Amino acid sequence: MSSGEVTIIPFRSYLRKTLALAVPIVVVQVGSHMIGLVDVMMTGRYSGEALAAAGVANIGFFTIYLFGLGLMLALDPFVSQAFGAGDRKAAAVSVQRSIVVATTFSFLMMIALWFFEPVLGLFSVNEKLIPHVMDYLYATIPGVLPFVLFLVIRQTAFAHSRTREIVATIIIANVANVIFNYALIFGNFGCPELGVAGAGYASTLCRYVMFFVLLWLEWPKFIPLAFPLQREAITLGGILTFLRTGLPLAIQTVLEVGTFSIVGLWMARLPNYEAAVGAHMVSINTAAMTFMVPLGISGAAGVLVGQAVGRGDHRAMVQSAKAALLLSVIFMSTTCLILLSFPFYISKLYTSEEEIIAFAISILPIAGVFQIFDGLQVVSAGILRGIADTKVPMLLFLASFWFCGLPVSYFLCFEYGYGPAGLWWGLVVGLVVISSLLLIRVRVKLSKPVWHGRLIRDFMKSVENDTHGQDDRATVVEPVAETVKN
Repeated sequence: MSSGEVTIIPFRSYLRKTLALAVPIVVVQVGSHMIGLVDVMMTGRYSGEALAAAGVANIGFFTIYLFGLGLMLALDPFVSQAFGAGDRKAAAVSVQRSIVVATTFSFLMMIALWFFEPVLGLFSVNEKLIPHVMDYLYATIPGVLPFVLFLVIRQTAFAHSRTREIVATIIIANVANVIFNYALIFGNFGCPELGVAGAGYASTLCRYVMFFVLLWLEWPKFIPLAFPLQREAITLGGILTFLRTGLPLAIQTVLEVGTFSIVGLWMARLPNYEAAVGAHMVSINTAAMTFMVPLGISGAAGVLVGQAVGRGDHRAMVQSAKAALLLSVIFMSTTCLILLSFPFYISKLYTSEEEIIAFAISILPIAGVFQIFDGLQVVSAGILRGIADTKVPMLLFLASFWFCGLPVSYFLCFEYGYGPAGLWWGLVVGLVVISSLLLIRVRVKLSKPVWHGRLIRDFMKSVENDTHGQDDRATVVEPVAETVKN
């Protein structure tokens, strides 16, 4: 081979690499979702009212929590690009900045949960349900800080392609959650019978388990990044640099999940609200479970694309993106067929109440219709996150879900009388629009070499006072910029 010849890596190698990183991320995502799913399923065995209350409460909690998750997703492009460029200083500063942001946000999240009751009234949630919803939310407040810090450690490990410790943590947490729910919801093992509130306390205990177990397992690798504290990590300018990428991701996440949350709250306005909300939770939890796979693929795509940007490898960027999109389509085509074919048997996994099952049977096939579009949009968003493209996707999510999907949901349900199914057809419209727009965005952004030296340069500005500041900037930023430009 001549010295000027470039080695071309076959596409199947990118598929294998994406799968190798995506599979453990999927396991983590499924395991994380299982914690909330177990709460819903076990409260469903307690009573129909408990199922509806836990469903509405989870809508409120996760809408607020996902804003924080969006902020933490900003770690992906910063750490993965710094890792690809070999800049450990930038990685350490980004981790420490995320800890500052996460801690601040956790207290804001606690306040939002404490005063969530007016929001329930704003969406005309049935008055009988509100006290039970608030009992659950109050019980989750003590677990907010450890949960958000757990996310910081998790995303740091993901950005470095480390997953084994997170998988172990999630397995332990799920076993603990089942035990806590069994004890506190139903009053077993000498514990008081707390019903819906018991599920909230179980989730809080589980989140402490997640934080301490992962901190213990990741200690040798995470602590050198978190300490010693860099002065640049707590400067206002540095935090604003982090937020410029993180806030659009947070808003984007809330815009998407908030759409599903509002549909769930509208379910609670219907005359037969218990059955409608119960069916919605059956359908949304099933769809969310299948969504965990493309979400994991999206995470892998963001990391691999980000690392390729850091190395200045445009071909790897494009091929990693194609591999992730293909894997998502294959999986979501399969789940589409399952949801269309077996809605009754899926519903029976959650509840034995006939009215809830009847509503769920009408909704689950609609969830099957949007499977492929849901997978395409989340993987496309992950690809764009890897190249730190977050502002335009945020606006696309706003237009697709809030100006297209939600209005269709409202009119089909409340103006044309299609009930719960009408609400879900609006979700289909929103997902078709956003997946189309994001795919176009991905194609445009990856059609030519992308130079994201600016992202690393923003970090380097924050370490100007470091003794190697100017030299590091020359040795890290310029080679990356020159390679990608060429």
